[in-house]
Amino acid sequence: SLRPSQPHPCGVPEGMRCAVYLAAVYRTVHADRGAAFADEHGLMAKKAVLDHGWKISLKATFPNPDDEEDAPLPAFGHASIHDLIENYVVASLDGTPGVDSRTKIHPEGARRASAVLQVAHAVYGVEHAPLLPDVVLLLLTCMDAACASAAVREMVAGSPRYFPCGGPTEHAAWCRTFAETVRHFYPETHALMEEIGATSTEGLAPIFARFFVTVLPHECVRRIFDMYLCEGYKVLFRFGLALIASFKSEMKNMQITDVLTWWGVVRSLAYAPAFDFELLQKKAYERFLGRRLGRRRRLPGRRHLARALKLNETWPR
Repeated sequence: SLRPSQPHPCGVPEGMRCAVYLAAVYRTVHADRGAAFADEHGLMAKKAVLDHGWKISLKATFPNPDDEEDAPLPAFGHASIHDLIENYVVASLDGTPGVDSRTKIHPEGARRASAVLQVAHAVYGVEHAPLLPDVVLLLLTCMDAACASAAVREMVAGSPRYFPCGGPTEHAAWCRTFAETVRHFYPETHALMEEIGATSTEGLAPIFARFFVTVLPHECVRRIFDMYLCEGYKVLFRFGLALIASFKSEMKNMQITDVLTWWGVVRSLAYAPAFDFELLQKKAYERFLGRRLGRRRRLPGRRHLARALKLNETWPR
């Protein structure tokens, strides 16, 4: 089970990720259609339909086959989208417990990721979505481009259940809402983060622009991604808060003066042998995340977060 109150201790089995991911996205976006409708889209019987849709999307994006190599890749809010894709690293599945072998993405994988992103821009109309490149790259670790593109299409249609597609203002609202949530639970840590710029849109990029890829081992990122596809953006808030809560004592004792050092320390602690993802997950799904003035406090519900996101869309970048 991947229900919010009881996440699976081992994540989605590797061989089932493609089917489970597609079904999870359809179930989240089309909640009114029932589980049977969603599960149907995770079956092989739908593969021919997805392949046909992918061919049509490619033809609409690249009328001339040579255009695929020459077409400029949209930035989606990143300074260098090509570097992000070409330098993307994955964990080598060599079976060694606790080892995260840093291996660059294969050139063919980078080409497929670029094609899916081009289709998302040209066919699905996505202009600014900093999370999208990493979402696509994570999808492509377990499915082909046709399935990944279908998943992205549904995620865009269901925006903002997964990521904001409404431009920089909407993305900034997510960061502002998260910063306010940190202040709500951990005011001292928030004050330190605010002082060094870690609560700004750029300062929260490791969470809301890179999906933890730059601070957590790849297999941990995939485990979070399992839950994210089933639950949506609230998972980013859960694990972002849990990550900060896990290391706030260590960070408080360090003389950190800039945001790069802050996330560098988080990364080094997350890659340390003592780091336990199961404990991080347990903290992320605790019913109460902290106390203040003697009262236990819980993570705001989805409706509360949605209202806060709307209110914070006026926050300047």
